Amino acid sequence: HTLCTMSLTTPIDLLKISLDNQIIVKTKGDRQILGKLEAFDRHLNLVLSDCKETYTQLQIDSDEVKVQEREFPMLFVRGDSVILMRPQNLRL
Repeated sequence: HTLCTMSLTTPIDLLKISLDNQIIVKTKGDRQILGKLEAFDRHLNLVLSDCKETYTQLQIDSDEVKVQEREFPMLFVRGDSVILMRPQNLRL
């Protein structure tokens, strides 16, 4: 299915067609996660694999903002921390 041919009526529909595909998730705390969507539930809890998390970190001593990255083989993202989720290769 592609986004052009499938009718999306609920947020869950977008998650269903995104299973086994790369998604981008923005969370509270100014974090962004890129990973393959393995599973989700009605609370929008997400299980992602092959993840790369990008976040900013303020260095208190120098007031410098550093962009940090780290990788996880598997990650659980709690639904109430999700601000935005989209397929990585969104084509409308």
